[in-house]
Amino acid sequence: MKKQLMGLILGGVVFGFSSTAFADGLTCNDETGCKLCSAIAPGNFRDTITTAETWSTETCRAYARSIGASNWQLACMNKDSFTWGGGSAATGQQSVFIPIPIYPPGDTCGW
Repeated sequence: MKKQLMGLILGGVVFGFSSTAFADGLTCNDETGCKLCSAIAPGNFRDTITTAETWSTETCRAYARSIGASNWQLACMNKDSFTWGGGSAATGQQSVFIPIPIYPPGDTCGW
């Protein structure tokens, strides 16, 4: 189930590359890529969403807190790459009580 859900999420994000915008304010293109925000409750759920370009790291952290997650993580997705803050899905997670973000390597999406 988790693999199917992640496939749907990533499929939706990749689909966004066929057009510069797939929803108001949500852009995903070759130049900037997509900002992704992940809210995590270890052992319970991970909810990764594509965000508007205007989202800040604090907006991502607030989103994670608002849905009851204990951890948060930033990511960038480009046409040819996907990078998590901290280098991997596991190492870049941090408590929602820590406001200092761990940026994806290169931060190509502009967090």
